[in-house]
Amino acid sequence: MLTTQDFLKLLQGLQGQDSSQDTTQLRYVIYARKSTTESEERQVRSLGDQVVECTELAQKIGLKVVKVIKEAESAKEPDIRPKFREMVEEIKKGKYEGIIAWHPDRLARNMKDAGEIIDLLDKQIIKDLHFVSFTFQNNTAGKMLLGIAFVLSKQYSDQLSDNVKRGIRRSIEEGKYLSRTKYGYYKDINKFLRPDGDNYTLLKAGWKMRLDGLTQEVVMKYLNDNGFTRAVDSTGDKHELYKWGRSRISEMFKDPFYTGVLKYGEQFVDLTEIYDFVPMITVDDFLKINKFSNMEKAFKNRLRANAEGTIQADLLRGAVICGDCNENMIAGITPKQNKKGLTNYFYYRCDNPDCKFYGK
Repeated sequence: MLTTQDFLKLLQGLQGQDSSQDTTQLRYVIYARKSTTESEERQVRSLGDQVVECTELAQKIGLKVVKVIKEAESAKEPDIRPKFREMVEEIKKGKYEGIIAWHPDRLARNMKDAGEIIDLLDKQIIKDLHFVSFTFQNNTAGKMLLGIAFVLSKQYSDQLSDNVKRGIRRSIEEGKYLSRTKYGYYKDINKFLRPDGDNYTLLKAGWKMRLDGLTQEVVMKYLNDNGFTRAVDSTGDKHELYKWGRSRISEMFKDPFYTGVLKYGEQFVDLTEIYDFVPMITVDDFLKINKFSNMEKAFKNRLRANAEGTIQADLLRGAVICGDCNENMIAGITPKQNKKGLTNYFYYRCDNPDCKFYGK
């Protein structure tokens, strides 16, 4: 007959047995991610390599893979990866219990997504994680190390972004122009803007016409009738015929660049102090054309919208090109009322009147 001491020893023995979860009974999803900042060729190859190595890991330790997810999106910001979000929701629904990835930075480079992964581990909704290049154990120490890995991933992403911004800022300070060349100029091998021969002469004549009181429409017709072209390479040898539109000519006449002051984002530089830049018009004449009594008013009007805190359509401004006419597209934001209330929609529109997509 068993005594209470015998029963106590039996229970203690059972408690001392290894109660760790049998991971071979779990269902896993392989998640592979590549940032959109690299070329498509490298992106696809990298995704394929991740899947191969994750599959080999699963086979080696006997894990059951029920789904493979490949996503080409940045993980720097939360809520922008639809396939990641779909994976998390399917885990919550019990479709699979574990994730296999190449490294924790494939899952998250931001604290919101990282925190959600760790929270799901705490709640045992995610029962296991495996990584090809990172060792993880589902315990207190393991989750702490995972959290550190997520923090380091975020730090790397933030530092990379800072380095890129620093490089752009340094280039601008050195007078290098990073976007598509300005009208009437071409970029030399050093990315300095140089007068573009007859096109510079034509556009300078257009500025003189405006100074003499002629309308923008008259100047626009003059430039279009005289075959104005735009440089499309760094040497200034290759050009394409350019057709001016009303908004283009208006924007050009408001651009302080033609006096020698380059605005790039929130940064201003005096090109004439950096290299032998040749302005198209003097500051005084620029102010007269734009009917500004002083420089302070000129820049105050251009930056007023930002000061008022309104939404600005600055995303990739000057960098999105129409696929038909190869001209810069106009960025804008339009508010529309719907069931959710007032929603601001971001759009790009072609403003070249000779393009079949004009106004679309």
